[in-house]
Amino acid sequence: ATHTVHLGACVSTWSLAGNTLTFSASNLPANCLDLNGLSPEDLALFDEITATTPATLVADPVRESIIFIRGTSALRLHQLTQPAPTDSFDLYQAVVLGFSVGQVISPEDVAAALTPARGPATHDTRWYTASTGVVGDGATQCLSGLELRTLWWGDVSIAFWRRNGTESIWAWSIGDRRASLWEDRREPTAPDHPAASGITTAGSLHVGSPATDLQVQFADIMDPLAPRLEDGTQIYLSAMSTEPTVWQFDRDRDVNVGVSIKGGEVTGFGAALDACSSSSSSPAGGAALTPSGALDLHLERATPTTPSVFGFAYGSDGDPTMIASTVSDVLGQPQQDTGWQPMPADLSCKGATEYRSILWADLRFVFEGYDTDGDGTTDRTRLAAWSIGAVQLELSPHLDAVITQHSAITTADGLGLGSPKSAVLEQNFFQIGDDGDTVFGLAKAVPVRFVIADDRVASMSVQDNDC
Repeated sequence: ATHTVHLGACVSTWSLAGNTLTFSASNLPANCLDLNGLSPEDLALFDEITATTPATLVADPVRESIIFIRGTSALRLHQLTQPAPTDSFDLYQAVVLGFSVGQVISPEDVAAALTPARGPATHDTRWYTASTGVVGDGATQCLSGLELRTLWWGDVSIAFWRRNGTESIWAWSIGDRRASLWEDRREPTAPDHPAASGITTAGSLHVGSPATDLQVQFADIMDPLAPRLEDGTQIYLSAMSTEPTVWQFDRDRDVNVGVSIKGGEVTGFGAALDACSSSSSSPAGGAALTPSGALDLHLERATPTTPSVFGFAYGSDGDPTMIASTVSDVLGQPQQDTGWQPMPADLSCKGATEYRSILWADLRFVFEGYDTDGDGTTDRTRLAAWSIGAVQLELSPHLDAVITQHSAITTADGLGLGSPKSAVLEQNFFQIGDDGDTVFGLAKAVPVRFVIADDRVASMSVQDNDC
């Protein structure tokens, strides 16, 4: 018989005849692992066990694996079968029941596709507008004003939003929905004790799996988020990983995949767009459209997100013209707009071919354009940097301009230009560094740079830091 084995994010097949193991890993994507990609220690162990002396084979039907034993050495290979798309989910691709985070599709079409196999939805919130909440409410404030809807099949929830007339999936969860990082989706109603769906990954992970099974398959690519939740639940998060290449859903990391564990057992899975910094041509719902509160460091929530100005986050994709229109509605027409210019070679570390800088009073946005398909035209644009109070950015092209006006942009609690240095040091950054005249606060994996003069904030900025 031929069996399936998952190595990292990839799938290979193996067959066993007697004690002879045959592996097949043809046509694997470049970022996949095969036996040749195992660590030297693991590869040496595999060779030691299987090369010369026939290994003792022990079947473990509960964990769907076979253990090779030779002397005091042992190696477990997971023997995995692929469940049907309507009975599974894929953490690597942020897919549940065949539907992915970010997919443009209506709730009606999802329901029509799932009803034959899973029956009608067991709960439907219908379309609702997320409440405004209160300032300081954390990331849930980013949902304020959005049209949302959630469908449930037992403990599986699929959440939709409607933005600019387009309906798409922005989150899903199985079991404990805190795993998706969005326990509060501002839903008017939700089931209290939904029935277990029993769906699994191709690696047989499911709600109720031992935490050790998660560690076997994801230990190198998901990291625990600190601190634990009040009830002792630990969230493991893809966005904290230092190994992003295996995640197949989004190269800019504005999709988070999470797993929740409590008492040594998996209690939930989830995936969601970061509503505070998701790729969009319009600001996240609830973003302040006045200078006061327009800067959001997103430090209130327990999970890392990307700082934003008027709802537009560093690193997010977006149409500069539409973004400029939104900001201009608040700050007036730009003082300067360079239009698209060739990217200087020494600043094109991410492959950008052109840039555009726009300055309103003391707010500068720097956009980058990319030719992703190599046809000579820009087909992707992103907000690569922003600054308040400083025209020049070390890792952005020079802008020939002088600040003559002030925007009065602040956070909701009043942090802005002129604030005392102590107000910066009191912010709940994940890490903070103080070099005297410069303070770096780490929000998500993004450092916010505060320049200090006379013990007060003279400028604030976020920019690419790997050129």
